[in-house]
Amino acid sequence: MKKIIALFIILGAHALNGMEPLDPAPPLPPEITAMIVAYVHAYNNSDDVVKALQKLSVLDAHFNTIINDMYGNPAGFKFLVHKIAKKFNKQPWDIASTFNTPAARRYINLCTELRNKLKAQDIEGVKQLLEQGADINGFPTLVAVMTATKMPKLEMIQLLLNQGANPYATTLRGVPALKIFNDMHRYSHEYWQIKTLLEEAMEKQAQ
Repeated sequence: MKKIIALFIILGAHALNGMEPLDPAPPLPPEITAMIVAYVHAYNNSDDVVKALQKLSVLDAHFNTIINDMYGNPAGFKFLVHKIAKKFNKQPWDIASTFNTPAARRYINLCTELRNKLKAQDIEGVKQLLEQGADINGFPTLVAVMTATKMPKLEMIQLLLNQGANPYATTLRGVPALKIFNDMHRYSHEYWQIKTLLEEAMEKQAQ
């Protein structure tokens, strides 16, 4: 297993210079990013990846800061959980919950608060949480807005999309945010403006 990981690190370090930007962009030194990529691809399930990285964090100061330190490297932790989530088709905050470390708990708490503010259509509250480091794609944020009891606000949708929210976000059953919006809010006075924003964001991301 160590040989496989070492091979991935070597290949990853060369590939990082020419690869397309990762989601989110790596906020880490290339060698640490390459190690994360290597560990993610060396295992067949997310739990094994998490366990392996937790063991590594005991030995490596960089990974100890990313995984265990609550305020050590939030951007690095976000990158880590996104890489694992993307590989195993899971939500980043589900991956974060399996780490059960101070860094993970802070990440989850911010995501939970963000979800609550989205449900309440509290735009200022959402802005404050994003400034604190809440992950715009830690969960399907646009789905949270579309399934709220309150009518989605154009300003809220603009804010989320401008901050990088995934316009292709779906429910656990695979229902896209746009379909939810069409079904639940067709008679909103801002329907066509919001619908256009979502479609343009989807088209831009697909390019």
